[in-house]
Amino acid sequence: MAYPFAKIKNRRHFLPMASFTKMAIMKVFGDLASSKPVDKITVKDITDRCGISRNTFYYHYQDIYQVLRAYVEYSVQRVVEIMTVNQNETDPQKACMRGAEYLEEHRGLFCNLFRSAVNEEVRDCLKSAGEVIFDCMVDRIAEGTDICGKDKQMISSMCQYTARGLLISWMESDGTINGESLLDAMMRLDFLFGGGVEAALARSLQRNQTPEHEIKSKIKLKIITLKGQMHKFCAFDFILPIVN
Repeated sequence: MAYPFAKIKNRRHFLPMASFTKMAIMKVFGDLASSKPVDKITVKDITDRCGISRNTFYYHYQDIYQVLRAYVEYSVQRVVEIMTVNQNETDPQKACMRGAEYLEEHRGLFCNLFRSAVNEEVRDCLKSAGEVIFDCMVDRIAEGTDICGKDKQMISSMCQYTARGLLISWMESDGTINGESLLDAMMRLDFLFGGGVEAALARSLQRNQTPEHEIKSKIKLKIITLKGQMHKFCAFDFILPIVN
């Protein structure tokens, strides 16, 4: 069972069980949005494909933008379901890869949604989804430990910022990140920063079990070592007083 969007901190109400007709309208809208800009989609496009009258369309939705907003929330909900399908999973990278694969498969759709009139709602949905995904993931990995709550929140926040930044860059650049696909960019990120969540939680746990004076001594030693290796960079002269 995927995490329900009722858990989202902003308490956005994502799509409930809708009628067959409402779902058919949304599916047709999604099909159209995959291949053409959202602002070019008309009610007539939808009714013709669905085989319904305009009156039937307006019975279910006020206008095309209400369909758009509902579809944005539905699409992001689908990504969350894919990433949280395994509630026992403790590898955030696997979850991210599943999400990236789904987004790549629907690249045209998500890029067009992002470029639509509800751009800010797309960003809000991504923010809310990130909170659900990474808060739960970090809690799951840290289960059974006495890791500081503030540290867990900081780690989750960093994951959220990274994921959301990548997705926004990907959608703004029409489905690429520095010339790479989203999946390739995620694999590169995993290679460069793999194990980041687990390592950060381990450092948090170690800090909680280490006296403060020992931590300061270790930090000071690292800075002195770096200063010796990078003596040309005078910026380190301003760091040492902080840990004295």
